[in-house]
Amino acid sequence: MGLSSWFRDLGVPWKISIGILSGVAAVTSAYGLFTLYVNQKSIDQKKKSDDRETAGDAAEKKVLVLGLENSGKSTFLAALAQHDSPVTSEREVSQPTQGFNVVCVSTGGVSLNVWEIGGKVQSYWPNFLSDVSVIVYVIDSSASAKFTESKDALLAVLSEESIKGIPLILLACKQDVEGARPRQEVESFFGLQELSANRKTGIVGVEVLSSGAVHGLEEAKELILKFCVE
Repeated sequence: MGLSSWFRDLGVPWKISIGILSGVAAVTSAYGLFTLYVNQKSIDQKKKSDDRETAGDAAEKKVLVLGLENSGKSTFLAALAQHDSPVTSEREVSQPTQGFNVVCVSTGGVSLNVWEIGGKVQSYWPNFLSDVSVIVYVIDSSASAKFTESKDALLAVLSEESIKGIPLILLACKQDVEGARPRQEVESFFGLQELSANRKTGIVGVEVLSSGAVHGLEEAKELILKFCVE
């Protein structure tokens, strides 16, 4: 039982986008919500059982989006939420996520509950791993100096027993930024081939075009959906 069941019980308007307030208080609030939720575990278990009896509901899958601060997670979620609408580059407007954000995307008969967890709260990442169907790990391709730190954070979370064998997708973001390392180099540095030994893996290059369109978004969505239903 995890946070995804709590999110499932929310009304549709709340499921479109949930943001935790900025600042240190946001981190406390995010973890506080998690703690309160755990205290309601027995109630939620019954609710989950009742929900499964409801006919006609789309299958729901939890997708967890992780990565260091300023890696491109928020832009990716904004693109998912806005579908075909142009997205303004996060380098111009977005502030780092301090707690978590959630968007709900329906595609291919599946309802994807996509959770973005802030890069500043890595110590809380393990608290969000339950009921995960796919992990999306976002990398700033233009910040090669942080590749080692990012890889260490990735390997740390993948070592959690609760997500053993869960599919992993790497997003090599900011491919449009000068000095960005190509997708193949990112794949090699992060050892994707080795990680494929015990889980399904994939990598997608992502960039925000001058038009505001996010190149790589559809490929990422298709790969997420594929891993969710296989």
